[in-house]
Amino acid sequence: MPRPENNPADMPPRQASDAERLWLVVLTELENALAVEDPSDDATGDVYAGSGMWHAPAQLPALPESLRERANALHERQLQREDELRNERTQVGRHLEALRVVPRPRSAAASVYLDVSG
Repeated sequence: MPRPENNPADMPPRQASDAERLWLVVLTELENALAVEDPSDDATGDVYAGSGMWHAPAQLPALPESLRERANALHERQLQREDELRNERTQVGRHLEALRVVPRPRSAAASVYLDVSG
């Protein structure tokens, strides 16, 4: 199987350095998007991670071997966060289902009868 053309090992030193710099930016962006703020820093107590959909830069070269361990660690944290989000979504679904059981408020114009004799 032929090696990819953009393999950093096959690149001249300057290009390999450029690939590493680009990947450092990408990994830092993804790590920052994954970071969860400390709830005590937020006045509302809400915790948010990320700010939306991430898009890879165009023509991202192959990951340099020197950054493979960092990328693998990031991937593991992303998988953990995915599990956390699934659990949170399930919990929110349960809360919403419980709220659907609560009777809705009635209009003050509607008649309400109270059986006091029975």
